[in-house]
Amino acid sequence: MNTAQRIASRAKRNPAAWDCSVIRVNQEQPEANADRIMCLIRLAFEKLKHGTEDSRQFDRLAGAFNIGLIRAEHIDPLAEETMLAGMEAMRRCDAIFARHQRYGFTGPDLTAVADALNLYEDIFAALDAKDDGGRFDGSGAADD
Repeated sequence: MNTAQRIASRAKRNPAAWDCSVIRVNQEQPEANADRIMCLIRLAFEKLKHGTEDSRQFDRLAGAFNIGLIRAEHIDPLAEETMLAGMEAMRRCDAIFARHQRYGFTGPDLTAVADALNLYEDIFAALDAKDDGGRFDGSGAADD
């Protein structure tokens, strides 16, 4: 059994394994790969919005919001508040799943998640455009 097969077998045994695509967002990536990851996150939102039963889509979007919250704390209190509102909407989405076995959003929650996702995409684009390898310096100041 080679390394790739061992990793795959461990992932199959652990259904709660972390979604690797979200982790890869925070590493240096070629632009095409970064676009692919953002497309996967956007697709996860669309699938949740339309009532999927797939918990991997929920995990992908929730993982992106967790990373976005960490980054938003260093940017602006309003950005942090937007991400927190998106995460709270995701908690209510999970509660809907617990009741109906399908994910879904209420009207205000849909808006909060869309705003948080747009903010995450902006943060990700700003990281991708930076020359220092895509890392925030923690100062909260944006480079213009």
